[in-house]
Amino acid sequence: MNNFDYLKRQPTYALKNMIKALSMMSLLNSEEENQRLEAAKIELKNRSK
Repeated sequence: MNNFDYLKRQPTYALKNMIKALSMMSLLNSEEENQRLEAAKIELKNRSK
């Protein structure tokens, strides 16, 4: 997986917006966008613990 450390510095609302946008048309996402989507989901899940 690529280095997505910048996601840790993003506010929660930005992660939610990123997840929403990347999930809308997931068939059109590149491999990097799919990885970014999964990393954002994991980061958001870690924050809610």
